[in-house]
Amino acid sequence: MNFITDNRGVSEVVGAILVFGVLIALLAILQTQAIPAANQQVEFDHNQEVQGDLIKFHQTVDEVATTGEKQSVGIKTGTGYPSRLLFYSPPSATGQLSTTENRTVTITNASATEPEVNDYMNGSNTLLLPSRNLRYSVNYNYLDDAPTTRYEYGILYNNFSDATIIENPGSVIDDTDINLNFMAGNYSDSGGLTQSVDVRAVSSPARPVTIEGENDDNITLELPTQLSLSKWEQIVGSQSTVLNVSKPTNDTVRIDLDGSERYTLRMSRLGLEPGVEKPEPHYIVPAEAGTASVGVGQTTNAKYEVRDQYNNPVSGVDADIEHPNGTTITETTDGNGRIAIPITPDSGGTTPVDAELNTTECQNNNFDRCEATFDVQVSDLSINPGSGARLVDAEIQTGTVLLIFPTNTNVLTTTFETTGSSITRDIASLRVNHYSGSEEPPEQVHLYNGDNPSGNPAIESIEVGGPFYDSSDSNWNEDPDVITNSGTDYTFALEDASGNARDADDADFMVVTFVFENGERAVYFVSPN
Repeated sequence: MNFITDNRGVSEVVGAILVFGVLIALLAILQTQAIPAANQQVEFDHNQEVQGDLIKFHQTVDEVATTGEKQSVGIKTGTGYPSRLLFYSPPSATGQLSTTENRTVTITNASATEPEVNDYMNGSNTLLLPSRNLRYSVNYNYLDDAPTTRYEYGILYNNFSDATIIENPGSVIDDTDINLNFMAGNYSDSGGLTQSVDVRAVSSPARPVTIEGENDDNITLELPTQLSLSKWEQIVGSQSTVLNVSKPTNDTVRIDLDGSERYTLRMSRLGLEPGVEKPEPHYIVPAEAGTASVGVGQTTNAKYEVRDQYNNPVSGVDADIEHPNGTTITETTDGNGRIAIPITPDSGGTTPVDAELNTTECQNNNFDRCEATFDVQVSDLSINPGSGARLVDAEIQTGTVLLIFPTNTNVLTTTFETTGSSITRDIASLRVNHYSGSEEPPEQVHLYNGDNPSGNPAIESIEVGGPFYDSSDSNWNEDPDVITNSGTDYTFALEDASGNARDADDADFMVVTFVFENGERAVYFVSPN
């Protein structure tokens, strides 16, 4: 049999080869066109997702700066591709989240309005603050011109090859508020498709500090930046307090602020990994109002707060306190950066309690910022409450107050006395609130001197719940405006909303607040019961 000239089955073989060739061509088209397009869509979707993650990161930074509590946020830094039978996909696209190199932020001519803070921020002292910014970039296999996302001082923006898009302008300058969030630590991570990023407080919660320009000269901020001048003008240029925005160098922006205004400055420093070195303690201030009132033999606390260069509290720092008893006490700041020392004075007057930071820098240098004084104001009388006078008695009696009410009415008489021998308290002003369990509260209270107001003019007509009434602006100029140790009587006559007498009864409950000429303040609860 001659197989050479036999052509049986040729068409089937040729057909199979053609089908196979078409299949191979189709697979090649899919591999070179459809699969890259599908993978490009995966990359685009990932970029949208990671932008949302970075916005959540921005929100988390603001919360940690405010509270000082660590928080975590997930960021999908990279992405993989779906598995496809017979088709090839490249390795996963990976992104990198990292801090930039360390730079210095400069604040010039800022003077604190609080004297003890001004030992640190006094206008002539230029603040040099270390800072880093955050950068995210990703290497896609198919998507061209993916942005580099940056976070600077609370501003989140995307750098494209031909444009910059501000995603969140932050609030670096918000009228008279200055808010600066700094990053810390040499952080860099590109492993895995999703990173759980811990935002840690390196210097926070951010303490507000009131500043103004020294001698009303302009306050100047110089911030390292990758943003263009036009973008900074867009972000802060419209603020009425901003006088000028410029770029002295290609990577630094200068913002000049009106020095005649007062600003609230808040700064924080945050890290993304454990072990980031925290700022050193830099200065100490008296906590809260820096003063306390107490009576002889009673106890109050002298309180201090230790702060870093960003004006935020520092825990675990030693300070030496000179106790009024002549001893020096070394105490350590608590988790809120504070120290409280109990003080029990044995004599009247003002007792200053001095404290000094017990750091090598402060011990070797005579810096004003290393010292603080808390004043304990001591009354030589028993305090009731917070003053040298007390309410002795309150009762209802019938009084004829002819110049206000033509008929007899029930009035509330009170007796006050000082608790020290031959001591008087001059009244500077007073305020009255009133509560009633049986009737509508009165609209006004008429104050009389003595326990028998018949025929005498009122010292003052006082709006219930209204402002303080100054004794120098009333008939107290003609009548005693003092409380003595022998007792001083005052009578309160009540008036309703229609201007008629409103009788006092056992359910009346009046709160009288006195401010005395020596600055003491006392609140008294006046009721026949």
